[in-house]
Amino acid sequence: NQTRGADQLTDDRFIADAIGDALSQLDDKHREVFELRYMEQLSIKEISEAIDKSEGTVKSRLFYATKKLAGELEEFKYVLKN
Repeated sequence: NQTRGADQLTDDRFIADAIGDALSQLDDKHREVFELRYMEQLSIKEISEAIDKSEGTVKSRLFYATKKLAGELEEFKYVLKN
């Protein structure tokens, strides 16, 4: 159905915008490790080496970033699961 396709595209753009807005709410150091991990698909070790921080620091920043994003995107949790 062409109408459903247009609706889906609108929904996808809305969600993408919301994700972009949520990412912009993160501190630079948290956004950096999140993007390196989930967009660039680097390992924890690779991120650690790239930013010259310990793996523990990278994991802590990822945890914080993920928690913050989950809160910012709470309203989309059912949409994103389906």
